[in-house]
Amino acid sequence: MKFRPSHASFCRRGFTLLEVVLGVMILGLTSVGIFKFVQSNLQAIHYSVENAEEVLAVERLAALIQEELYNLPIRGNNGSLTGIQTASQGRDFDTLEWPSRGGAGLMTTAATGEYRVRLMMKPTVDRKGYEIGLRRQPVLLDSAGGLVQGGSDKDATWVLLLPRTNGLRIRYWDARLGQLIDSWRDPAARPSFIVLSILKEDETFPYEAVLTVPAALTQQ
Repeated sequence: MKFRPSHASFCRRGFTLLEVVLGVMILGLTSVGIFKFVQSNLQAIHYSVENAEEVLAVERLAALIQEELYNLPIRGNNGSLTGIQTASQGRDFDTLEWPSRGGAGLMTTAATGEYRVRLMMKPTVDRKGYEIGLRRQPVLLDSAGGLVQGGSDKDATWVLLLPRTNGLRIRYWDARLGQLIDSWRDPAARPSFIVLSILKEDETFPYEAVLTVPAALTQQ
């Protein structure tokens, strides 16, 4: 006697085409969801790391300038600190200038003499953006006979500190007025502190740092 499987037992041997299609669709949707979840997390990590690096770069710049302020000479116009407010096309292009010695001075470990160093923002070489850096111009050159007056614009060098910037604003606290002012032009005095504001590309709010300034004695 031959046994013939019923229709019900035949169906239990495999999946119908509709079930296979539905299974593939579910797997596809699940895979897409997992991919988007992983992608969004990777992007969040990337942005977090990038933002942390941006903050660290600004903090290093502020620390560098703070160290230079601590190294300013105490007495005389040679130790003068000056700052000028400049703005163009809605951007702040303020500058801060101070004297710096070679050798152990600011990024001049392979040189001797004295320099005027200017913190400033300028267009990049390709004119597609802006960058913040230091313009160093020699004032006293070391020669066989000692330090001699020298240096011009052609001798100035540029040290890049921060790329992709949109603004550099510097304000000075004048204790005599009890307020922040836009520029500092008094060679016989110094501000109590400086507020440094740096606006990066694609940022709405600037990074800010408050830098203390050692007191200067009026030249006798």
